[in-house]
Amino acid sequence: MAEFGTELGVSAQQISKIETDQSKPSFELADKICEKYGVTLDWLMRGIETPKTETSKPTNDSGDFITVSKDEFIELQRMALKRQQEEKKELEKRLAETKNG
Repeated sequence: MAEFGTELGVSAQQISKIETDQSKPSFELADKICEKYGVTLDWLMRGIETPKTETSKPTNDSGDFITVSKDEFIELQRMALKRQQEEKKELEKRLAETKNG
């Protein structure tokens, strides 16, 4: 796993946390994995095979924009909402600890 993490620019510890559900991969990391291994975000996150098409690649010369399928977009929204909820819970926990501490 250390080699896998190194190839993607993350530590073995971070990979281990993701594997054991102690952490979730960032969108950037998930995108790197999809690019490196030629899989879709649906497959990576949910195990659903959808064909990867040319429209999943940047649509302009600078690479600033990409086109994603409806399912990929919905999954990205779910991931963002889940991350936001987790961050909110963590902040609420810290606030409570500060008030009680």
